[in-house]
Amino acid sequence: MGFIVFLIAVVFLVIKAMQDEDEKEAIKVTVSKRMQEELIDEGYNFSKKIPLKAWPGNYIPPDSEIAFDFVKEELVLLEYNKGRSTKIPFGSILDCEIIEDNSTIQKGGIGRSIVGGAIAGGTGAIVGAVTRKSKNIVENLAVRVITNDAVNAMKMFVFLDSETKRDSEKYKYSFHNAQELYSTIFSIIYTQNRKLE
Repeated sequence: MGFIVFLIAVVFLVIKAMQDEDEKEAIKVTVSKRMQEELIDEGYNFSKKIPLKAWPGNYIPPDSEIAFDFVKEELVLLEYNKGRSTKIPFGSILDCEIIEDNSTIQKGGIGRSIVGGAIAGGTGAIVGAVTRKSKNIVENLAVRVITNDAVNAMKMFVFLDSETKRDSEKYKYSFHNAQELYSTIFSIIYTQNRKLE
């Protein structure tokens, strides 16, 4: 008899946990729609969005995403899980880099190859480009953006924050999104610098 009561309690807790997750996702969807509607009312028109911590097979909305308005010239971090947005004017962005396992793997368009090139010429550049850790598990992946805002000078956009196999779809999708963000921001920096010339 005690086993049956225990089994019923476990089933009840599992069902309750699933309902709680469904409620959380429904709230996130509602918050994301509300936030996007508010920004549209403010005149934002996002022509590009990059999700954070999202991957194929994960059909729930991301906790956050980065949206670009190329007319207003602003990057907006939409944090649906926190119900807030952070706006970063393109002109305030100074630098960006891709960070994997707490090491810079790409910065300023040249990454590790510049170090190898400076040390050993062209051959060193090739060696430098492949010196990053070649382990099968990645623990974190992010894009770091530096701005001229002294109060909030650094912003980390995190794509992975848990152990992930390098050959998994989750890693490949996250790395693609990190490269897409890096490339977009690098292009913005280049365009902003050209305006100053």
